[in-house]
Amino acid sequence: MAERFAFYGLSGNLVSYLTDVLEETTAEAAKNVNTWVGVSFVFPLLGAFISDSYLGCFNTIIVSSIIYFLGMVLLTLSVSVIGMQSRKLVFFIALYILAVGEGGHKPSVQTFAADQFEETSPQERMAKNSFFN
Repeated sequence: MAERFAFYGLSGNLVSYLTDVLEETTAEAAKNVNTWVGVSFVFPLLGAFISDSYLGCFNTIIVSSIIYFLGMVLLTLSVSVIGMQSRKLVFFIALYILAVGEGGHKPSVQTFAADQFEETSPQERMAKNSFFN
C-alpha cells in the first residue's frame, strides 16, 4: 500500500519538478514521465516471471521492496544533496530503479495476499472474496 502512495504521489508531481527545477520543456517533461510510467507498468511482467519461476512471492516482495526503498533514497538524495551538474542523471537513474522495484512488488503482493486464505474452507473463501472486492 505504501508503494502505491509513493508511486502516485511521485508521478503526480514529476512534470512540475522536471519543468521548474530541471528546466525541461513541458513536452519533454511529459514525454519523460510517460516513458517512466510505461516502463513501470511493463516491468511487472518480468517481475511476475521471476517471482513464479525463481524466487517465490515472499522473496520477490522482499527484494523488490529493498530495491524500491533504495530508489526512493537515491531520488531523495538527487533532489537535495547531489549537485546540479549531475542531478538530472542521478534523478533519472533513481526513477528507473523505482520502476525495477515496482516490477517485482506489483505482481507479487496480491498473489501473496491471496495465498494466505485457505481454499478448502468456505469461511476462508468468503473472506478472500470480501478482501479482494
